[in-house]
Amino acid sequence: MSPVASFHPGELGVQRRAGTRGVADELSRGLNDHLPEGGALNSLLHKLRFLALTSVGPATAETPGHSVWVSLMFGQQFVHSTSSDKLSIRLDGLPRGDVLYEHLARSEKEIPVSVIALHMMSRRRYRTNGVVTKLHDAPAGPRATLEISVLEAFPNCPKYIQAREVTQATSSLPPVPEGAAYETDHSLSAADKALIGRADALWIGTYYEAAGADTNHRGGRPGFVRVASGKEIFWPEYRGNGMFQSSGNLQVDDRAGVSFVDFDTGHTVQLSGRASIEWDVDAALRVEKSALRLTRFRIAAVRRSRGPATNYRWTSPEYSPYSPMLPHEDGGAESMEKYPMRISLVKVTEESAVVKTFRFVAAERIPFLPGQYASFDFGVMPEIWSDSEPIIRTWTLSEVANSTEGDLTLEVSVKRKDKGVMSNWLHDHAKVGLQVKLLGIGGDMTPFNTDELPEKMLLISGGIGITPNMAILRGIGARSDGARNVAPDVVMVHQERCEDDMPFKDELHRRARVSKGRTKLIKLISGKEVAGEKDGGGDESGSIEKYSGRVEKDFLGEHVPDVASRVVYLCGPVGFMESVKSMLSSLNVPADRVITEEFNF
Repeated sequence: MSPVASFHPGELGVQRRAGTRGVADELSRGLNDHLPEGGALNSLLHKLRFLALTSVGPATAETPGHSVWVSLMFGQQFVHSTSSDKLSIRLDGLPRGDVLYEHLARSEKEIPVSVIALHMMSRRRYRTNGVVTKLHDAPAGPRATLEISVLEAFPNCPKYIQAREVTQATSSLPPVPEGAAYETDHSLSAADKALIGRADALWIGTYYEAAGADTNHRGGRPGFVRVASGKEIFWPEYRGNGMFQSSGNLQVDDRAGVSFVDFDTGHTVQLSGRASIEWDVDAALRVEKSALRLTRFRIAAVRRSRGPATNYRWTSPEYSPYSPMLPHEDGGAESMEKYPMRISLVKVTEESAVVKTFRFVAAERIPFLPGQYASFDFGVMPEIWSDSEPIIRTWTLSEVANSTEGDLTLEVSVKRKDKGVMSNWLHDHAKVGLQVKLLGIGGDMTPFNTDELPEKMLLISGGIGITPNMAILRGIGARSDGARNVAPDVVMVHQERCEDDMPFKDELHRRARVSKGRTKLIKLISGKEVAGEKDGGGDESGSIEKYSGRVEKDFLGEHVPDVASRVVYLCGPVGFMESVKSMLSSLNVPADRVITEEFNF
């Protein structure tokens, strides 16, 4: 799909108004008309205990014209990809009486639907838009299964997801209580208002006839959704990925659905009505200092669960470091938490012509694992950014904490990007003494979150994606102290356009040479021919190799013949990672042994 063809007029209009056309075009490379090959997607889908699905139904007495609703489903291994263009969803985790059953029973043609697969604990999500082409068994039958033909599929921004998981006590229960039912209304009850007022997430469904249905997620601190009346709610829009699929749909068709779930009680509230975007920045800032816009939703119909809609209960949330503090929280208990934390720049190191490492120091220890990332708030910088919103960036930590309890310092290695606002400013203007806010630490691309390291590892990176793998390699060295019987067998494959641009090159050479054969470094230089020669630095152990070209399936099969038995850690540009994941799948590497990190926001 070409970038321009990926967006319809409503989306393009919102992007232009928000000034994100360039960013949207860049991210549109991740939009596909098919699901990814290999088992990576099913690995995510099989972990889901919750799913949000938007459907578009015919006119009813409640909602003249077509209506948009977001259905909430629960279960275990109830959704999977059956092919590159088909998604299958079992409906036994959808409570009887949900509006989707009515849409399926009443529709005389294919129903537009959209699914957002969101694994809350890992903050991973994937969106799939398409149409229902088959329904196996009766809509409410015990084996009812939807088959969805995929029209658009893409990974999605994880910024505002609160990490939580189903409690152990409820994990093995049937997903839906016997007799779960709904009641309808035209306005919010007092209980509905209270549920919405304490929600830290919502799911919004939109529709545009020429493009189909879409489901999206909004997250924030409890109270970020405001109840204006029994017929209206609104919420702030924070900085996202800039593609504006939901807002773009609302520009051309304002019908929408919004749903909430109480993760403590299992109750749900589903709304259908009309939504609009309010662009008055001053008005948005009066509501919340981090708001860029407001979305206002006018309620036409309500469906609330009469009791719990699911037997599942979830653990207390770990709030996203991106979720802004709300006005009522200032000075409260939340302000006593570790983050945000003020940190200071104490050192800048040039790693290559295009990469610099920035070391910050904090007043107290910061716990983090090798391979994790940190989020930084640089505040409002009108000299480089016209927006009134603080500049927030996320980078992988490239160093290793000096103890299991954390460290007072942390480092990020930043590559200068063409037209990159913050990377260029840091490279040209950041001075020792710079004060920034650390918003939090996160990420699952680390082998150090279990007691034992994998015996055999493959670290694959492209460009600045080397930083988490560099931290992992440093962590292995710190943990094993080079002992042959402790250090895992590591192969590191790194692709760079030009060898002079490769960060940490000297350190990588040293680590490979002193590893007693436990670490092998393979450099692939895509921008010039090196005739397949071994590295010319005097290495005789075969621990360092250099080739021209790119990471390819045949290359991995030849140079890492035991690839299927290794745990893989992969990071780089989105296209690079999708290509490598496909190669690994064809080389019989199980999807759950491929750990990735990506910042597609």
